Amino acid sequence: MMSLVYLMLAMAAVGAASVEEEDGILVLTSDNFHSTIASHPLVLVEFHAPWCGICKKLAPEYAKAAGILKDEGSYVRLAKVDATVHEDLAAKYEITGYPTIMLFRYGKPSPYTGGREAVDIVAWMKKRSGPSVLQIDSIAALGEFTQRRDVYGVAYFEDQQSTEALAYKEAADDIDGITFGITSNSDVRKRIGSFHGDIRLIIVSEGKNEGFEGEFTVEAIKRWIEITRIPLITSLDQHNVQDIFVGDIKRFILLQSTHDVYPALKEDFAAAAKQFRPSACRATEGMVWCGLWPMPNTTTRYVHVDPTAEWNSKFMDKFFNTKGSKSAGIYAMNLQEIGIEKFLPDFTDLTTENIIAFNERFIDGELKPHHISEEIPDDWDAKPVKVLVGKNFKEVVKGSGKSALVEFYAPGCRYCKMLEPVWEELGEKYADSEKVLIAKVDATLNEVDGIKIQGFPTIKYFPVGSDEMIDYKGGRNLDDFLEFIEKQMKEQKNYEHSELEHWESLLMSSSKDHLPLVLVTGASGFIALHCVKRLLEGPYRVRGTVRSKDNTQKIAPLLRLPLASSKLELVEADLTKPDNWTRVVAGCSYILHVASPLEINPTEEIVDTAVEGTRTVLTAAAKCPEVKKVVLTSSCAAVNHGRKNSSAKFDETFWSNIEDEREEWYAVSKTLAEKAAWNYWYSLPATSRFTLTVLNPTLVFGPVLSPVSFGMVDVRDVAEAHVRALERSETDGERILITACPSAWFADIARWLKREFKRYGYGTQICTWECPNWVLKLYAASGVDPQSKAVVGRLGPVIRFDNRKSIRLLDMKYRSVEKAVVEMMHSMIEMGMVKRTKKYKTIETAPVTRDNIFDIIKS
Repeated sequence: MMSLVYLMLAMAAVGAASVEEEDGILVLTSDNFHSTIASHPLVLVEFHAPWCGICKKLAPEYAKAAGILKDEGSYVRLAKVDATVHEDLAAKYEITGYPTIMLFRYGKPSPYTGGREAVDIVAWMKKRSGPSVLQIDSIAALGEFTQRRDVYGVAYFEDQQSTEALAYKEAADDIDGITFGITSNSDVRKRIGSFHGDIRLIIVSEGKNEGFEGEFTVEAIKRWIEITRIPLITSLDQHNVQDIFVGDIKRFILLQSTHDVYPALKEDFAAAAKQFRPSACRATEGMVWCGLWPMPNTTTRYVHVDPTAEWNSKFMDKFFNTKGSKSAGIYAMNLQEIGIEKFLPDFTDLTTENIIAFNERFIDGELKPHHISEEIPDDWDAKPVKVLVGKNFKEVVKGSGKSALVEFYAPGCRYCKMLEPVWEELGEKYADSEKVLIAKVDATLNEVDGIKIQGFPTIKYFPVGSDEMIDYKGGRNLDDFLEFIEKQMKEQKNYEHSELEHWESLLMSSSKDHLPLVLVTGASGFIALHCVKRLLEGPYRVRGTVRSKDNTQKIAPLLRLPLASSKLELVEADLTKPDNWTRVVAGCSYILHVASPLEINPTEEIVDTAVEGTRTVLTAAAKCPEVKKVVLTSSCAAVNHGRKNSSAKFDETFWSNIEDEREEWYAVSKTLAEKAAWNYWYSLPATSRFTLTVLNPTLVFGPVLSPVSFGMVDVRDVAEAHVRALERSETDGERILITACPSAWFADIARWLKREFKRYGYGTQICTWECPNWVLKLYAASGVDPQSKAVVGRLGPVIRFDNRKSIRLLDMKYRSVEKAVVEMMHSMIEMGMVKRTKKYKTIETAPVTRDNIFDIIKS
């Protein structure tokens, strides 16, 4: 039978297109790639680039592995593709870095997860070419199977074609470094001690014999094996670095010590490791689930590093800047989606108690990240292109009084070297500039807090007097950079002119009557209050509606705003009473209709209030010819409600499906109110009607200016969008989503808050565990809370909104949502909405003076 298989494979290979070979490696091209892959059941393909240093280092090992397999008569083949020449193949298989190695099994691609030496490549391919699970039929066969093996797995199944047995075999296919066996022999089962589960994992050197007790799914079995095989302490070397750091575990505690010192430290280190050893339970970022019950996810892998090994010493120097030191010490690493966070302890006594306390603070986010940096060069500013390092980056970029364009490069990067002469010429252009600084940073040796570099070169622009950081995404020619800088400088100049010149005139002028009057409805609300603040900062007077001017607590935040005494008037108005709204609107050039009913447990009544209130405001605007424009605040609830999240993005063409889930009255009210606005506006004579723009913000966060209940986008961005929509004619008649991208989960919000506020004593008050979907579905089905049905409808994929229209028409540059959430919490504590703990310290602010008023207002 096997002879027939080999014969068929050989015949298929003969029929394939001619393929050149180099050192036993198939050289694939766009012409022969697919026919070659189709004619070989197992092909390992390296996508490489001729200039790639890592590819050159891999080449002899890759060729050696190909030779070994060929000499053994294996049908497995190794191949390579120059991805810089055959770009169609690189695009099809989404090759973004070199080398990228992929296994094609019967034409189906999957990632290569083995090592980079010949012996690793051969072992990995043999694992996939032969049976992944060996048959054990007797005690003698078991003895032969276990001989000279330190780690192995054995499973007992009466029916080896059962669903459970097949799941075990499939899991074994994907796990490297362990040999697996299977048996239906009861004597073998007794010998391996399969009392508490049908799968046993044995590690001879540690005396470990553990049984699997979880659900028989491929993923559950794989996770159990991968976690169970992890030793309490792993010794790092260049051969196992991938096994240690590639996987589900993201937190690591490293003990650096030489082998002569390690025995004295091992007992304490191991005792601490036991407290945080990986769990085979299902894990999320914040919790692990063992059965139905959540527990904090404290998983941390403990690693010993002997710095006398040259590779280990380089590893520690790269990540912790140890400069070849051999001294014993503890270090922590947290692998994130982008970049690595590193932490150093504040103690030298390596006791179990100190290590455990350090690990707990590491998990709770209480440690300050460590950033590597070179020493500041004596001649860092001697040339037109300034040389920045981690230690002087913020001082120079933030303290120079100039906008800075900075290149983050790697010395060995080909594209960085190509850019170097252009960058030097750019530096010459701005050598004598008082407004622009050109700089560079070796990002392989220097890190800056808040800046994560994913590729080289990365170029970022830092506007003077701002915390903003703009990614440069243009061309790499001199003219491209000059055009970008001049555009940024022009925008900065326009901003400074509109801000400073206007403020100067306002401060010096005794009369404000010449300024246009803007009506803001519901002025004391969360979003409206920020809109009023933003308008007062600009060339506007503001008339704000409130329900009662006698409610001093409600209107006090409005009256405390800068220039409120001279530029703000408050009038009483109620959306449910349309009689006096013509008087309220009279004399206003613009209207920001922000007011809308919002209840914790909304009922059907808010629909009528929202719809009729919108009609009331627009009807009054139509009666006042001086009204030029109305900006209506709608919501994303009018866009995506009643539609399940999917891979598609929601944009302004979507409307909510309010017929499905009538119980979520807030979404119904926003949808019908917005449709009523558009219908009324279109019914007006086109020659005489005001212009209308509708903004649809997503969930709004940000600093609170008054103690109100609040409804992912920063409220300051929402306010800015209102003013820009008011000012820009290109938004007339447009519906615009206002949202920061990408979206975030509520679990993200909880983690952001816990990371920031645990140090202030709020850790136990912020829950980060996630309620299982099935609990929510059960709760919704109970009928206790009709609103919960709408939540269930949105479980699943992350919701995605398209904000390109707001960027195009309003030139929006959105703030970080995480920052908005954190600053909101700080402001709520400051205003007494959240009880202040003893650890919380008030954020100090400078007194307002004539010299700093502009900076305070902008911040």
